[in-house]
Amino acid sequence: MVKHHALDKIIRKVEKAEASAKSKTKSSTEKIIVINKQKKDYLDKIPFIDRKNIVYYLISNNNDASNIAERTDLPVEVTDFGNNRKLRISVAYRASCPPGKEQQVALALCSDDSPGDELDKRVERWIAELTYEKEAIYIDDFFGQVEGLQTSLKKKTQDEIGLNIHFRLSLGDEKQLEAVKIGPTEITVYVSDSDDKLDLELETELIIEDPVKAVSNQESGWLISLVKVTKKEIKSYLLEKVSITQFYYELKDTVRNGLVEHLDRILRDQGRRVGHLYLNSKKISSSPVPKELVEISCTVDCKVQKYTGLVYVENTLQMLPQDVRRYISAQSPNLEAWVQSKLEKIVKPLLLDKNYAGILCDFSKESDEIRRAMQTEAESIGYLVKHIVSLPKQKHSELLENLEINNDDKPEEFSTSATGVKVKLSTAVNLKFKSLEKIEDYLNQTVDEIKDLIKDTVKSTTRENIRTIDPERFYMRFYEPIAGEKSVEQELKDAITTTLEERFGVIVIRVVPIPEQTDIIDYLQRLMGMVGSFNCEVLSLTGGQAVKFQGEFKILGIEQGSWYVFQSAFQSMRELQQESLKERKALKKQYAKVVNLGDVEENREELGEISQRIRDIEKEIFGMDNIKNSIEKSVNAKLTTIDSELLRYTDNKHLSTMERYVNQWARESVVKQYGLEIEIINLYRIRTEGEEYLSAARTKLERSKVDEALAQVEARTQQRQNQLEMSSRKNKAQSNELDKLYEQRAKLVADPDADPDEREYLDEQIDRLEKEILTPSLEDAGSALDILEPKRDGSKNTLAFEEQMGLLPGKNNLDSDPSSDTSVPNQKDLT
Repeated sequence: MVKHHALDKIIRKVEKAEASAKSKTKSSTEKIIVINKQKKDYLDKIPFIDRKNIVYYLISNNNDASNIAERTDLPVEVTDFGNNRKLRISVAYRASCPPGKEQQVALALCSDDSPGDELDKRVERWIAELTYEKEAIYIDDFFGQVEGLQTSLKKKTQDEIGLNIHFRLSLGDEKQLEAVKIGPTEITVYVSDSDDKLDLELETELIIEDPVKAVSNQESGWLISLVKVTKKEIKSYLLEKVSITQFYYELKDTVRNGLVEHLDRILRDQGRRVGHLYLNSKKISSSPVPKELVEISCTVDCKVQKYTGLVYVENTLQMLPQDVRRYISAQSPNLEAWVQSKLEKIVKPLLLDKNYAGILCDFSKESDEIRRAMQTEAESIGYLVKHIVSLPKQKHSELLENLEINNDDKPEEFSTSATGVKVKLSTAVNLKFKSLEKIEDYLNQTVDEIKDLIKDTVKSTTRENIRTIDPERFYMRFYEPIAGEKSVEQELKDAITTTLEERFGVIVIRVVPIPEQTDIIDYLQRLMGMVGSFNCEVLSLTGGQAVKFQGEFKILGIEQGSWYVFQSAFQSMRELQQESLKERKALKKQYAKVVNLGDVEENREELGEISQRIRDIEKEIFGMDNIKNSIEKSVNAKLTTIDSELLRYTDNKHLSTMERYVNQWARESVVKQYGLEIEIINLYRIRTEGEEYLSAARTKLERSKVDEALAQVEARTQQRQNQLEMSSRKNKAQSNELDKLYEQRAKLVADPDADPDEREYLDEQIDRLEKEILTPSLEDAGSALDILEPKRDGSKNTLAFEEQMGLLPGKNNLDSDPSSDTSVPNQKDLT
């Protein structure tokens, strides 16, 4: 079977017959070369007799551009014997024969083998020659050396053979290079500071870093060797570089990263590096050691003295690992379970003989003992207790905080010293227990039950205290006492504070008693500040015309010492006004209903009527009309005994005196009937019929005087008008004469020959006329006004006003006369 070679397209051996046939064609692209193989020489023509050493070659030159031979894969090895490695190179070339080089090519490739095989041998030999003594360089830096090697091969081919040939050198097994996967597998390792075996789960992939080195190291058994080296280096690195602490804490980060760097250095000579590396340890996974500070919270329930329930001690620890070897030696316990177990062994016996109230108030000693015991236990497993807080977490601990005790539902009613009279009061108390010793017997009750005990104590203390206070003092002097007594507020504060301190041993921070609204207080507050009006028509018993007085009164409050009068009047009015109260309530509902319908404008008249009726009812309810009637009767009864002339005051001093007495009479009456303190304000009288008639007559007389004065002014005005007209005509004539004199004087001034005496005469005439022509003076316009209203002396009028207003009416005048009393004043008081 004939073996073909890629170079056959350029040069091949042929038989004599084919050679003879081809030589007759005389082609410019194909040549027959005859070679004497023994003599290594060529013949000019084909010999007639065929001899044994004669060889015929058909050579195709590149006069035909398609005469190209391509060899794709010629394997060649470069051996680095010193480093025990080989590099497989794949040689590819593209060859052609230049015209004229046919004999050189045929002679160079003439051998027992085919020309193609001969060329392949030559290429292998040339590569060996070119890389001789430089094998390591070519292997270590293949890609840097390959271009020079290709150039050298091309030159040798041209020089020694005559072919025009281009070489391409590549790695022989590059396409077969793959990453090497190891694992997952488990190996036993040791670390630098521990003799304990440690399991290590390993999985890695070694990828190609340098293909040349990788190819050069792929000898028989290279894969097994690579895996062994990798595992060996991992074990060696952990033993030399890694501590037990690092193995537990930093296996997957710091240890893993360091190991990757180490393996990359080792594998670099084999053209590989670590693609990925996974490390794990079952021992670490099953009982991991926390890296940093660990905070653990757990609760221990205990029994203590003088308490039937359980005491829950909450513990919060912060633990820091110190010695991993101890932790491992202790079988790597689960920290939370270990802490819970140790605390139960420490805390339960410790509190068994402790008093419940004592540990609630002060747990510092017990907390210190727990801390010391836990520190000792933690050291045994290689841990340090950085911080520990142990506290009993009980509901009763709230008692040691600020507590607020108040009426949750509604104000309580308390009976006063007056039979049947009750007041409403709510009390808020802020307190804090400084110790629980005094309530030790109560601690088996809940916190809410203890609060209820305190609340009941506050109520009972308040009840006992209010029972000794009369209603008047409660309502009138709750906040502001009179001299020599405490306010009701302060008395309640003191009593409640003392009771709570003695019974419960608490610190009372604040007591706030707040009196609540009752009907009578609501009534009083509505009355206070209300202003009513009254009218008195007094017909003096001594005769004369009736005098009408009007004024207003203001409710100031309850008169001191008159609480019961006020209370009695209030109850009487309330009994009589039940129907009115019901009607007012119904009217308010009706008013709201009309407003809610939305037609306010259309129903404005109806709303106005409802509002007026409500106001009338409220006046009736609050008894303003009754108080008004009482004032009118009392004042009228007293004033009828006064002379009519004295009742008709005309100056401020007289009014002030009368107002003072009216205040006394009105107050006496209202205090006796209603217990209220009032003040009379804005008292004034209306003129009598005689005074009105006299006033009208005086007005008429004054008008007559004014009319007469006005007529005089008008007559005087007409007279002055006539005088002005006459004066105007006279002035006009004099003005004309004066103009003529001016002209004559001007001529004399212009004439140098004029007589000086004549000029002097003209000047005298002009001067006389200028003085006579004057603007007529008008009489002072104010003189006419003086006829209507005479001038007044301002300073005298001011003094007169101040003298007349020296005693103003008002409350301050009530006590201005120390001799005043409730009797009718003497006649001289009103004169």
